[in-house]
Amino acid sequence: VEALMPAFLGALQRLNADLPDRRRRFIEFYTALAVFHVADPTQQLLPALFQHGSMEDRIGFASHLGYFLRQMQPATKKQMWDTWLQRYWLGRLQGVLAALDEAEIRKMLEWLPHLGEIFPVASSLAVRAPTVQIEHSHLLFELRDSDLVTRYPTETAQLLIYLCNCVVGYHAADLRTVAARLTALAPVLRRSLDEALARLG
Repeated sequence: VEALMPAFLGALQRLNADLPDRRRRFIEFYTALAVFHVADPTQQLLPALFQHGSMEDRIGFASHLGYFLRQMQPATKKQMWDTWLQRYWLGRLQGVLAALDEAEIRKMLEWLPHLGEIFPVASSLAVRAPTVQIEHSHLLFELRDSDLVTRYPTETAQLLIYLCNCVVGYHAADLRTVAARLTALAPVLRRSLDEALARLG
């Protein structure tokens, strides 16, 4: 990794926008390098990505990171979260590296069903992002049957309230399906969730 790092950083500056397939493949490898082979990518890899990469590259990074999270063992996710991912997410909410783009927010929301015991903390960060319009997303589909919903009902309810301000109408059924699984909420939170669902029509 140490030997290849200068080459990866140099190649990032030379990526050809006219070769989108090659560029996407490079970002996939770049994400794998950040996730699996570098102790703290916020030190060098990610600043370089934001300095020299395009918005499409940043969205690709978020998308590939979500794919890797689906495959990881729980202990590996926890270690990555504790080492740098939580700090990265919090920093992005504060405008570190760059302000969050709507497409990045949509991709980062899709990380949530794959975070296991990290879900409560990650959800609390997710709902701090600006609201964005969500038309096509696997998030609600994956939450419909996820045990995270019943393990962390309070955080799920807060996430659903946030999502009620994001989704288009045809997601309402999925939102209500997930909400129906939340049987033990504090009355104030239940009322807030019911009101948010009612606004969907």
